[in-house]
Amino acid sequence: MFSKQWGMNQMGVTTAWGTTKGNPEVIVGVIDTGVDYTHEDLVDNMWRNPGEMGTDAQGRDKSSNGVDDDKNGYVDDIVGWDFPANDNKPYDLTASLMDMLLSGGNPGHGTHCAGNVAARGENGKGIAGVAPNVRIMALRFITEKGQGTSADAIKSDQVRRRQWRESSFEFL
Repeated sequence: MFSKQWGMNQMGVTTAWGTTKGNPEVIVGVIDTGVDYTHEDLVDNMWRNPGEMGTDAQGRDKSSNGVDDDKNGYVDDIVGWDFPANDNKPYDLTASLMDMLLSGGNPGHGTHCAGNVAARGENGKGIAGVAPNVRIMALRFITEKGQGTSADAIKSDQVRRRQWRESSFEFL
């Protein structure tokens, strides 16, 4: 909850919020361990790929029809992409604390970062992000073991930039 977020007060976020809390047309690509895109503070602020929305010519839901409807090279990439698994589930994997410590990974880090940016706030749950009105695109390049390749990080950024060129949205 915002009242308990020491850093937000120290950064003067409420002053910034007097000007803006962000804009839903601004898409922030979180390139990290993935994002829990079902999290109650994030679900409403997740970017949804407009090229994978609606129904196709056969009446199937584009978000799950197994077709790269927007022809960007990624099938059914509705909220982003998981580069290590090469699939459309950029979910921030969770593990036990012991698994995390033994593997050197940090499950939850991408969700934490996404929350710092765009957690809904004002809902009596979790935290508030600095820009609670922007959208989050989940781009996973770090595995649950804390490993990632430069190639996957670069691909993540290329996806983020490609979406920006092909839409009316502003990407960060």
